[in-house]
Amino acid sequence: MGGALVVIGSVKGSPGCTTLALALATCWPRGERLPAPLVVEADPGGGDVAARFGLAESPGLVSLAAAARRPASPQVLSECVQVLPGDLHVIVGPTGAQQAAAAVGLFAGQGPGLLRAGMGTAGSVLVDVGRFQPQTVGLVAAADRLLLVTRGEADALAHASGKVEEYHGAGCDVELVVVGPSPYPVAEISSVLGVERVHLVPWEEKTARVLRGRGAVPARRWRSSPLVRDATAMALHLMPPVVTRRPGHNSAVHDAVPAPVAQTGGQPLAEAGERT
Repeated sequence: MGGALVVIGSVKGSPGCTTLALALATCWPRGERLPAPLVVEADPGGGDVAARFGLAESPGLVSLAAAARRPASPQVLSECVQVLPGDLHVIVGPTGAQQAAAAVGLFAGQGPGLLRAGMGTAGSVLVDVGRFQPQTVGLVAAADRLLLVTRGEADALAHASGKVEEYHGAGCDVELVVVGPSPYPVAEISSVLGVERVHLVPWEEKTARVLRGRGAVPARRWRSSPLVRDATAMALHLMPPVVTRRPGHNSAVHDAVPAPVAQTGGQPLAEAGERT
């Protein structure tokens, strides 16, 4: 079973890192060999998920940071997980910025080892670091995939460009996620910022409200949501190949899309019915 450690962050403003992380987890393919991914809220500025969904802050990131002294094992990770509706697994960060910064700073050192130890059962891990800050350097360095989230206006892209240069200089590959409209075509953004992969994610308020814990939408509307559609495509892109063995063959085969895949573009935070 393969998994990816995906770190999601931004440079300035609030382009929607937490909402994107939840959207990706919601839309991540699940199946026989693909457990639900885990969202870890490691934002030094303070977490949002507990407040959004009425969860306690413990167990959460503070518990996981304290457990970093223990030998890495799947059990350590599972003890800190809470579950949102629809079997969406999260490790919530503390709301207060001072406590969050301390927890992230402590977690960032041994945290990647704990996350990888748990990926055998948790599958992929999506780490929301909010704005990239000094406390998150260790998490960024450990990432398999690094997503820089930004809005599409000129000033936001200019700030993103500086961070791209910084990470390229440190030997990190960055993928850009442009949330909402942009006057610039993807090819121009890619060329000017020097980013090989640019993802466009439409901002759709009704779907975003669900991902912020504010209500639900009918299943039919959820499935047809442009935000869900593009988050599903991004999840498929980020998901690593899964090694399987075909009947009658002794050699392992790397499948780009695992089979069987039970679902993609799920709706754990949406209503199952078709009410309007």
